[in-house]
Amino acid sequence: MNNPVWKNQTVTLIKPLHRDGGNTTQVLVQMITHEKHVALVEQYASEDDNNRALYRELVKAGTGLPDTDINALVMPDYNSLI
Repeated sequence: MNNPVWKNQTVTLIKPLHRDGGNTTQVLVQMITHEKHVALVEQYASEDDNNRALYRELVKAGTGLPDTDINALVMPDYNSLI
């Protein structure tokens, strides 16, 4: 059985992110390591908030986006990144 190979994915945003250098319409999503994933789950997983903090941290880890950009994402774009 062949193991699939992860390739970085480019997600095209419905609503561009506004930055000082102009608008960003695409976000590169990169794989995070298993160790990073486990660490984020251990630190942020919580049924109290339906894992919202965990998902946010996973998006940050996979995209490198700062909080200001994540806050500016519209829901369909945020859901695509999750």
